[in-house]
Amino acid sequence: MRYQEEIHPLERELRFTHLHRSLVQSHPVKREIACLAAQTEMIFAPIQATDLFAGRIHPMAVGIDPERGGLTEAAYFCQFDRLNSMAADETTPPQTRTNIHFLLDYWRREATVFKCRDAFTDDMKKGLPSDDYYSGREIAYPMYGLGGPCLDYTKLVNLGIPGLRKEVSQWKRINNNAAPYFYDSL
Repeated sequence: MRYQEEIHPLERELRFTHLHRSLVQSHPVKREIACLAAQTEMIFAPIQATDLFAGRIHPMAVGIDPERGGLTEAAYFCQFDRLNSMAADETTPPQTRTNIHFLLDYWRREATVFKCRDAFTDDMKKGLPSDDYYSGREIAYPMYGLGGPCLDYTKLVNLGIPGLRKEVSQWKRINNNAAPYFYDSL
């Protein structure tokens, strides 16, 4: 689905969520590839005559991103505050409100921040009780540094996409015992 200016509220978020849910038993790399491909198609806006660069996006309230912007919005994320505000708005139609509650319920189980926190030991949960980085007073905020790609722009410029693909193919031949989806994801 290509981005459209006039889109049904939360249609993209619902499509993404249903795709994610349909792949929950798949290998994580396979699921991430499919989710990233679908999300990319849904968020990029068409190029307009006045654009100097391609790549303008219209972000979604749920998705997958290496570093979405919020402190706990890395990997699979949900902008809970944004959705809760929409649900609280008295002008929100009942069906949209139902969709919002579906999204909130689903991503409270599936957002990466909750999966990470669920893996904490009891001692970690006591010592790291909050992700409120801006106003909290905790000893550490482990979710704060969860995301953030470290891109090698020099390599990208020097090799280009074809050169990067060649390098991945070479590494794949040398390291044929790697996880089956790892090199395919590159």
